[in-house]
Amino acid sequence: LYYSSGGKVLLDDITADFSGGRCWAVTGPNGSGKSLLAMIMSGTVKASSGSVFSEGRIGYASFELQQRIMADERRKDNSRFMQGGIDPGTLVLDFIMAGSDQGGNGAFVKYASMFALEGISDRGLRYLSTGEFRKVLLCRALVSEPDILIVDDPFDGLDISSRENLQQLLRT
Repeated sequence: LYYSSGGKVLLDDITADFSGGRCWAVTGPNGSGKSLLAMIMSGTVKASSGSVFSEGRIGYASFELQQRIMADERRKDNSRFMQGGIDPGTLVLDFIMAGSDQGGNGAFVKYASMFALEGISDRGLRYLSTGEFRKVLLCRALVSEPDILIVDDPFDGLDISSRENLQQLLRT
């Protein structure tokens, strides 16, 4: 893979094989391209050249994705045009289920319970705390029952219980 932006090379000659049903961790200092690599692998960003080959569904959650979704939610905010002035935006349940073409309701119940999301499924994404939104992104990625799960900084923003549940899930 190769990626450049604004005349600056950010990733150069990246070759990796993340196959075999194993867990991988990509580590490195800040600014080394880990998040960019994850975005390219997930299909969120297109490489300048090269290809990503993946068999199966990819689930993806990251702080960068969270920022993009929130910016989009703010752009679509119609509160000023609504009686009462409150546009909830995309509801948590709708957002999570939009990512599911496989798992469906059973998977939603399983992962919503794991991350204690049952009480916020009818809330708009704009009204979530950072930690709640992080759990919603993880739930959405998992509900699709992906063959490959890419999670950038998986434990950031999670409460202790959610961290333990995610750690157990990743172990299994």
